[in-house]
Amino acid sequence: MVIQHRELDHFTLFDERALRTAVTQLAGAIENARFLMELLPAPPLPLGKRLPSFIKGESVGTGTAAGQILIPNQNRKSLLYGPDPLKSGHGKSDFKEAVNRTTQELKSLQERFARRLPESVSLIFTAHFMILKDKNFTGRMVELIDEGLEPIAAIKQVAQKYINLFSTSPNAYMQEKAVDVEDLSIRILSNFQGPNTRKTKGKGSIVVATELYPSDILKLVADGIKGIILVGGGATSHVTILARSLQVPLIIADDPRLLNLPYETILLLDATQGNIYFNPDRETLELFKTKHLAETQVKTQTMKTKTFSLDRKRVTLLANINLLSEIGLAILRAAHGKKDIRLMFPLISSIDEFLEARQVVLDCCRDLKQEGIAHNNKLAVGMMIELPSVLSTMDEFARLADFFAIGTNDFIQYMLGADRTNKLVANYYIPLKKNPLKRRPAPMP
Repeated sequence: MVIQHRELDHFTLFDERALRTAVTQLAGAIENARFLMELLPAPPLPLGKRLPSFIKGESVGTGTAAGQILIPNQNRKSLLYGPDPLKSGHGKSDFKEAVNRTTQELKSLQERFARRLPESVSLIFTAHFMILKDKNFTGRMVELIDEGLEPIAAIKQVAQKYINLFSTSPNAYMQEKAVDVEDLSIRILSNFQGPNTRKTKGKGSIVVATELYPSDILKLVADGIKGIILVGGGATSHVTILARSLQVPLIIADDPRLLNLPYETILLLDATQGNIYFNPDRETLELFKTKHLAETQVKTQTMKTKTFSLDRKRVTLLANINLLSEIGLAILRAAHGKKDIRLMFPLISSIDEFLEARQVVLDCCRDLKQEGIAHNNKLAVGMMIELPSVLSTMDEFARLADFFAIGTNDFIQYMLGADRTNKLVANYYIPLKKNPLKRRPAPMP
C-alpha cells in the first residue's frame, strides 16, 4: 500500500497502526479471493503444446528424482477459511477428541522420523505440541464453546486471530508461527470428520502443490513420494529444513501451468540445478539414473584414513557438530597445537555467570583428556564488557579473566537505556553527546 501527500508530512504512530489494520483487512480479502479462484476447476493442460521439454526453477535442495505427477487436494484451506456451518451438531467432547487425534498424529509422525531428523528439526514439533497445550489457543476455544459458540466456529475465530497477528509481524520467526497455527488448525478441523484415513497414492511420485505444511511433508514422505515442486511461492523455512533433512529434492517454480498437467505426466527433477523435465525420454532417464547411482556411491563410500585436496594438501576433520553442547569440544580440538588462542564469552552480567562459562571450558578439557583426544588446554578465557552491571565488580573480573574486550555498541545502549534498533527511542542513543565509557559507579563507602 502506498499513500502520498501533496505537502511534506510524516506518519505518526497512530497513522502507522491504522495502516497496519487496513493492510491486514485487505490481506484477508485477497486471501479469500485467492481461495475462491483455487476452487474453480481447471482443464488439463496439453503438455506438448504449451510447455518446453524442461523449465528452470529455484533449487532449494539437492538430488534427483523421477516419477508420475501427484497433485494433492489443495482445498484443505476451505476448512479454515470457508463459510461456517449453520449447525454442525458437534460439541465440546468432539472438539477434545479432534485435538487428541491431532496430537496423536503428530506424535506418530515424530516417532516415525525420529532417527532421520536432526535435533533442531524435532523442535518444530515440540513447538506444535506447545501450541496445542496453550491455554490462550485451545483453552480459549474451549471457553468460546462453553459460551455457546459452535466448535468449528470457535477454532476458526481463535486460529485466524493468531494467524493475522503473526503474519503481520515484521519478524520472520513470528511469521513462521502463522504457518504453524494454520497447519494445526486445519488438522484439528479435518479430525472432526473422524480419524484421518485419507490415502495418498504417492509412492514413487512427484508432488506438485501451491503450499505444503511441515506435517504434510512428513505424511507425503511416509507415503513414499520422490520429490516436491512448489508452485508460485517460496517455501517456508520449516518446509525447507524438513525437505533437506529428509533428502527430498525440492524445487520452487513460478509457473501455474504445472498445476494443470495431465495426471499421466512423468516429471524428472534435478534439484541441484533447479531443472524440471517433462516426460523425459529413456536416454535422459538413464543418464540421471547413472548420475544418481554415482552420487549414492560417493555418499556410501567408506572414508579413508587420510584425505587430501587436489593439490595434495592434507585435510583434517576435527569435529562434526550436531548439538550446541559440542561446540566447546570442537573449539578445543581445533586449537590443538596452536598458540595464543583466545576464547571470549559475550554478554557476561555477573561473576557467577563468568565462572559458570569458564567451568564449561574446563569440563570440555576434562572430557577430551579422558577420551585421549588431543586438544589445547591452555586457552586464554576472557569476556566482553557489554553490560553496565559488571562495572562495580571489575576488580574481581580482572583477577578471574585472562583478557577483556569492550562491546561499545551494546554497552552504550544499555548504559543510556536506549535501544538503537527501536525507532521510538533510538534518538536517545547518542554516544558522542554522552561518553558512558568514561563513567564508572563510585565505590560504596
